[in-house]
Amino acid sequence: MKCFYLIFLFLTAILQAGDLKFEKDIYEAKAGFKDTEVISDLKFTNTSSKAITIKHVEPGCTCVTVEFFGGKSTYSAGESGVM
Repeated sequence: MKCFYLIFLFLTAILQAGDLKFEKDIYEAKAGFKDTEVISDLKFTNTSSKAITIKHVEPGCTCVTVEFFGGKSTYSAGESGVM
């Protein structure tokens, strides 16, 4: 039996950061019954003409943590990243 987790992780971030374009609007991660951790990569691109620094992310649930690939939080115009 599998548990399904819909991650609406960045709804607040997407609404407030119009210049970040995420690869998908909704991310779905599937976990097996005995899994204790689920990892999902959220890919995005800075579509603005200037650098953007992500200072704060509010996950939709306290059971979710957010990490940036490589610890990076500032992205130049046109640059992509992964959370």
